[in-house]
Amino acid sequence: MQDDDFSLFKAEVRGVKQIRHDRAEVGKPKADRQKLAGLRQAATVRSDKALVIDGMSDLFVIDVGAEDELMWRRDGVQEGQLRKLKLGQIPFEGSLDLHGMTVEKARETLWDFIAEATKLEVRCVRVTHGKAARLDGKRPMIKSHVNT
Repeated sequence: MQDDDFSLFKAEVRGVKQIRHDRAEVGKPKADRQKLAGLRQAATVRSDKALVIDGMSDLFVIDVGAEDELMWRRDGVQEGQLRKLKLGQIPFEGSLDLHGMTVEKARETLWDFIAEATKLEVRCVRVTHGKAARLDGKRPMIKSHVNT
């Protein structure tokens, strides 16, 4: 009976090639934990070299005149609500005055203000940028940056 088992086994494995190495293929290689830790650490460090283009960036500014009216509303805000806001019938929940600031200081202050208002789920804010009708004939800087 053993000869029959051995014969059957030989018949079944006929044509099978012997493996020449002792390592199994287990799929993708494991991640380098040290490298990942380094990448995570680098991601937490703030880099001042990063180029930020936002509405207060100096790279792209749409000039507005001293008398131009500016407003912004989120999509979905109805015209009736906007009309009530203009008439002073809707109170604003936060206010920011940018008068007298440099563009850089106004940029930082405005983004911090918007971030906090968003975090606190404030629905309506007022940003006072000033007109700055300049004696040199140039457009108002902070107003133009805020508009953009």
